[in-house]
Parts: sequence; C-alpha cells; structure tokens
Amino acid sequence: MRTGLRWESFLQGVVMRVSAGDEPQPWWMPRRVLTVVSADADDDAGVGAVWLEWRPRSPRMREHLALLEWYGERWRYVGGAAAAPEMVQSTSTCSTCATAQAP
Repeated sequence: MRTGLRWESFLQGVVMRVSAGDEPQPWWMPRRVLTVVSADADDDAGVGAVWLEWRPRSPRMREHLALLEWYGERWRYVGGAAAAPEMVQSTSTCSTCATAQAP
C-alpha cells in the first residue's frame, strides 16, 4: 500500500468531501486510473474509511481499504489493506454476506 504525504493528502480530501456531503471521487482523478468505490466518515466518532480501486478493469487492478481517524484537528491515515483481484472473495460466494442478505 502506498504511504506518504501525497497518499495521506489524497485520502484526507476524500474523507473531507464525504463529510461535507459531496462526491468522494476527485474531479481531477480519472476513474480509469483510480475509482473511489465507497467512502464513509463519522464525524462524531472521528473515524473514516475509503474503499478504492487502482486501475479498474485491468489485469493489474488492486483494491485498497484505507482507515483514517480524526486526530489533532485533521484526518490521519492509520492503516489499511490491499488485495489483488484473485485474492478478493466474491460477495456471491461469501457465506456471511449470503446470510446477511437473506430475508
């Protein structure tokens, strides 16, 4: 997973846009390069999460989940995970997801 000032600044911007009720995908980032699949922030609890895909529809696609916390008057990246497509379990085969979606 990428780390550093640019990565953290990018994630901070996504979480701040979500907190403001705006679209999480940055206007300047083409979706063919990076797609923000989902993002959520709880301002009261001071936590945020961003799910994104690098190079979607590419054989080299990677999914990332980034976790952030509100610390010292700003959002701070605290960790996350990354996986290649062959490592990601499909939700249709996930037994936990199947039971959660059952009526």
